[in-house]
Amino acid sequence: MKEHLQHPLKRFALLFIGSYLLLYLLGQMGLATAYGKYFRTIGEATFNGMKGGIGIVKFTESEGAYGDEYTSTILLANKKQVQAAANKGTNVEVRKNFVNHHRIGFFPLLILFSLILASPVPWKRKLILLVVAFGIMTLFTLFRQWLLILNDFHKNYETLQVLQFSSFWADFLHNARQLMVFNIVISGMVATFLWGILTFRKADIQRISKELGF
Repeated sequence: MKEHLQHPLKRFALLFIGSYLLLYLLGQMGLATAYGKYFRTIGEATFNGMKGGIGIVKFTESEGAYGDEYTSTILLANKKQVQAAANKGTNVEVRKNFVNHHRIGFFPLLILFSLILASPVPWKRKLILLVVAFGIMTLFTLFRQWLLILNDFHKNYETLQVLQFSSFWADFLHNARQLMVFNIVISGMVATFLWGILTFRKADIQRISKELGF
Protein backbone atom coordinates (compact mmCIF):
# COMPACT_ATOMS: atom_id res chain seq x y z
CA MET A 1 0.00 0.00 0.00
CA LYS A 2 2.84 2.39 0.87
CA GLU A 3 4.40 1.77 -2.55
CA HIS A 4 1.08 2.51 -4.27
CA LEU A 5 0.71 5.79 -2.38
CA GLN A 6 4.17 6.90 -3.47
CA HIS A 7 3.37 6.55 -7.18
CA PRO A 8 1.43 9.68 -8.35
CA LEU A 9 -1.04 7.89 -10.65
CA LYS A 10 -1.71 5.03 -8.25
CA ARG A 11 -2.12 7.48 -5.37
CA PHE A 12 -4.57 9.54 -7.41
CA ALA A 13 -6.56 6.44 -8.42
CA LEU A 14 -6.83 5.22 -4.82
CA LEU A 15 -7.84 8.65 -3.54
CA PHE A 16 -10.41 9.04 -6.34
CA ILE A 17 -11.98 5.65 -5.62
CA GLY A 18 -11.96 6.33 -1.89
CA SER A 19 -13.51 9.78 -2.33
CA TYR A 20 -16.17 8.44 -4.67
CA LEU A 21 -17.13 5.61 -2.33
CA LEU A 22 -17.30 8.00 0.62
CA LEU A 23 -19.51 10.47 -1.26
CA TYR A 24 -21.66 7.62 -2.57
CA LEU A 25 -22.13 6.36 0.99
CA LEU A 26 -23.04 9.87 2.15
CA GLY A 27 -25.51 9.96 -0.73
CA GLN A 28 -27.22 6.84 0.58
CA MET A 29 -27.25 8.34 4.08
CA GLY A 30 -29.20 11.40 2.99
CA LEU A 31 -26.94 13.67 0.94
CA ALA A 32 -28.60 12.62 -2.34
CA THR A 33 -32.04 13.28 -0.86
CA ALA A 34 -30.93 16.75 0.23
CA TYR A 35 -29.55 17.35 -3.24
CA GLY A 36 -32.88 16.27 -4.71
CA LYS A 37 -34.62 19.05 -2.77
CA TYR A 38 -32.02 21.51 -4.07
CA PHE A 39 -32.48 20.16 -7.61
CA ARG A 40 -36.23 20.76 -7.48
CA THR A 41 -35.96 24.14 -5.76
CA ILE A 42 -33.54 25.68 -8.26
CA GLY A 43 -35.46 24.23 -11.19
CA GLU A 44 -38.80 25.64 -10.12
CA ALA A 45 -37.32 28.99 -9.08
CA THR A 46 -35.60 29.33 -12.47
CA PHE A 47 -38.21 28.09 -14.92
CA ASN A 48 -41.62 28.64 -13.35
CA GLY A 49 -43.36 31.46 -15.23
CA MET A 50 -41.78 30.87 -18.63
CA LYS A 51 -42.94 32.90 -21.62
CA GLY A 52 -44.12 35.93 -19.72
CA GLY A 53 -45.57 33.96 -16.85
CA ILE A 54 -47.81 31.71 -18.96
CA GLY A 55 -45.78 28.53 -18.58
CA ILE A 56 -46.20 26.94 -15.17
CA VAL A 57 -43.29 24.69 -14.16
CA LYS A 58 -43.44 22.86 -10.84
CA PHE A 59 -41.01 20.29 -9.45
CA THR A 60 -42.26 17.67 -6.99
CA GLU A 61 -40.69 14.67 -5.31
CA SER A 62 -41.50 11.25 -6.75
CA GLU A 63 -41.88 8.13 -4.67
CA GLY A 64 -38.42 6.69 -5.19
CA ALA A 65 -35.48 5.67 -3.05
CA TYR A 66 -31.82 6.35 -3.78
CA GLY A 67 -30.93 4.72 -7.09
CA ASP A 68 -34.53 4.25 -8.26
CA GLU A 69 -35.48 5.10 -11.85
CA TYR A 70 -37.49 8.27 -11.18
CA THR A 71 -37.05 10.55 -8.17
CA SER A 72 -38.53 13.88 -9.29
CA THR A 73 -41.53 14.97 -11.33
CA ILE A 74 -41.72 18.08 -13.52
CA LEU A 75 -45.28 19.38 -13.85
CA LEU A 76 -46.10 21.63 -16.83
CA ALA A 77 -49.26 23.69 -17.32
CA ASN A 78 -50.63 26.88 -18.87
CA LYS A 79 -51.45 29.60 -16.32
CA LYS A 80 -54.36 30.94 -18.40
CA GLN A 81 -55.83 27.44 -18.65
CA VAL A 82 -55.42 26.94 -14.90
CA GLN A 83 -57.22 30.22 -14.16
CA ALA A 84 -60.01 29.45 -16.64
CA ALA A 85 -60.50 25.96 -15.18
CA ALA A 86 -60.59 27.39 -11.65
CA ASN A 87 -63.31 29.84 -12.67
CA LYS A 88 -65.38 27.09 -14.28
CA GLY A 89 -64.67 24.50 -11.59
CA THR A 90 -63.27 22.04 -14.14
CA ASN A 91 -60.04 20.06 -14.41
CA VAL A 92 -56.99 21.49 -16.18
CA GLU A 93 -54.53 19.75 -18.46
CA VAL A 94 -51.19 19.09 -16.74
CA ARG A 95 -48.26 17.25 -18.27
CA LYS A 96 -45.78 15.30 -16.17
CA ASN A 97 -42.17 14.37 -16.88
CA PHE A 98 -40.53 11.89 -14.53
CA VAL A 99 -36.78 12.38 -14.11
CA ASN A 100 -33.91 11.10 -12.01
CA HIS A 101 -32.03 13.87 -10.23
CA HIS A 102 -29.23 11.47 -9.32
CA ARG A 103 -28.32 10.92 -12.96
CA ILE A 104 -28.97 14.47 -14.14
CA GLY A 105 -27.26 16.36 -11.32
CA PHE A 106 -25.90 14.33 -8.42
CA PHE A 107 -23.78 11.82 -10.36
CA PRO A 108 -21.69 14.34 -12.36
CA LEU A 109 -21.26 16.40 -9.17
CA LEU A 110 -20.07 13.26 -7.39
CA ILE A 111 -17.49 12.58 -10.11
CA LEU A 112 -16.23 16.18 -10.13
CA PHE A 113 -15.94 16.34 -6.34
CA SER A 114 -14.08 13.00 -6.25
CA LEU A 115 -11.62 14.19 -8.89
CA ILE A 116 -10.96 17.41 -6.98
CA LEU A 117 -10.52 15.64 -3.64
CA ALA A 118 -8.02 13.22 -5.22
CA SER A 119 -6.01 15.97 -6.92
CA PRO A 120 -2.45 16.74 -5.76
CA VAL A 121 -3.17 20.37 -4.85
CA PRO A 122 -3.31 22.14 -1.46
CA TRP A 123 -6.40 21.58 0.68
CA LYS A 124 -7.21 25.28 0.83
CA ARG A 125 -7.46 25.35 -2.95
CA LYS A 126 -9.49 22.13 -2.93
CA LEU A 127 -12.11 23.69 -0.65
CA ILE A 128 -12.37 26.73 -2.92
CA LEU A 129 -12.58 24.46 -5.96
CA LEU A 130 -15.41 22.45 -4.40
CA VAL A 131 -17.48 25.62 -3.95
CA VAL A 132 -16.73 26.85 -7.49
CA ALA A 133 -17.40 23.39 -8.95
CA PHE A 134 -20.75 23.21 -7.17
CA GLY A 135 -21.79 26.53 -8.70
CA ILE A 136 -20.74 25.56 -12.21
CA MET A 137 -22.36 22.13 -12.00
CA THR A 138 -25.56 23.83 -10.84
CA LEU A 139 -25.55 25.83 -14.09
CA PHE A 140 -24.97 22.61 -16.05
CA THR A 141 -27.88 20.96 -14.24
CA LEU A 142 -30.12 23.94 -14.99
CA PHE A 143 -29.13 23.65 -18.65
CA ARG A 144 -30.22 20.01 -18.63
CA GLN A 145 -33.52 20.89 -16.96
CA TRP A 146 -34.05 23.65 -19.53
CA LEU A 147 -33.66 21.18 -22.41
CA LEU A 148 -36.17 18.83 -20.80
CA ILE A 149 -38.73 21.58 -20.22
CA LEU A 150 -38.44 23.12 -23.68
CA ASN A 151 -38.89 19.73 -25.32
CA ASP A 152 -41.90 18.87 -23.20
CA PHE A 153 -43.64 22.19 -23.77
CA HIS A 154 -43.13 21.81 -27.53
CA LYS A 155 -44.25 18.18 -27.55
CA ASN A 156 -47.43 19.13 -25.69
CA TYR A 157 -48.14 22.41 -27.52
CA GLU A 158 -51.55 21.29 -28.82
CA THR A 159 -52.66 20.77 -25.22
CA LEU A 160 -50.75 23.39 -23.25
CA GLN A 161 -50.37 26.16 -25.87
CA VAL A 162 -47.16 27.55 -24.31
CA LEU A 163 -44.13 26.95 -26.55
CA GLN A 164 -43.82 25.72 -30.12
CA PHE A 165 -40.73 25.52 -32.32
CA SER A 166 -40.08 25.01 -36.01
CA SER A 167 -39.29 21.47 -37.14
CA PHE A 168 -35.58 22.35 -37.34
CA TRP A 169 -35.36 23.65 -33.78
CA ALA A 170 -37.63 20.90 -32.48
CA ASP A 171 -35.27 18.26 -33.92
CA PHE A 172 -32.26 20.17 -32.62
CA LEU A 173 -33.67 20.35 -29.09
CA HIS A 174 -34.68 16.69 -29.17
CA ASN A 175 -31.18 15.60 -30.20
CA ALA A 176 -29.60 17.96 -27.67
CA ARG A 177 -31.77 16.46 -24.93
CA GLN A 178 -30.85 12.91 -25.90
CA LEU A 179 -27.15 13.76 -25.96
CA MET A 180 -26.78 16.20 -23.07
CA VAL A 181 -29.37 14.94 -20.59
CA PHE A 182 -29.66 11.18 -20.89
CA ASN A 183 -26.09 10.27 -21.88
CA ILE A 184 -24.15 9.24 -18.77
CA VAL A 185 -20.87 9.45 -20.69
CA ILE A 186 -21.48 13.18 -21.19
CA SER A 187 -21.82 13.56 -17.43
CA GLY A 188 -18.39 12.02 -16.92
CA MET A 189 -16.85 14.02 -19.76
CA VAL A 190 -18.21 17.35 -18.49
CA ALA A 191 -17.04 16.58 -14.95
CA THR A 192 -13.56 15.62 -16.17
CA PHE A 193 -13.28 18.68 -18.42
CA LEU A 194 -14.28 21.04 -15.60
CA TRP A 195 -11.86 19.31 -13.24
CA GLY A 196 -9.00 19.80 -15.69
CA ILE A 197 -9.56 23.49 -16.39
CA LEU A 198 -10.46 24.45 -12.81
CA THR A 199 -7.94 22.50 -10.79
CA PHE A 200 -4.53 22.68 -12.38
CA ARG A 201 -2.21 25.63 -12.81
CA LYS A 202 0.89 25.71 -14.95
CA ALA A 203 3.10 25.05 -11.91
CA ASP A 204 0.98 22.02 -10.98
CA ILE A 205 1.31 20.55 -14.47
CA GLN A 206 5.08 21.06 -14.44
CA ARG A 207 5.42 19.47 -11.00
CA ILE A 208 3.24 16.49 -11.89
CA SER A 209 5.07 15.98 -15.20
CA LYS A 210 8.36 15.94 -13.31
CA GLU A 211 7.04 13.39 -10.82
CA LEU A 212 5.90 11.18 -13.70
CA GLY A 213 9.28 11.50 -15.40
CA PHE A 214 8.13 13.46 -18.46
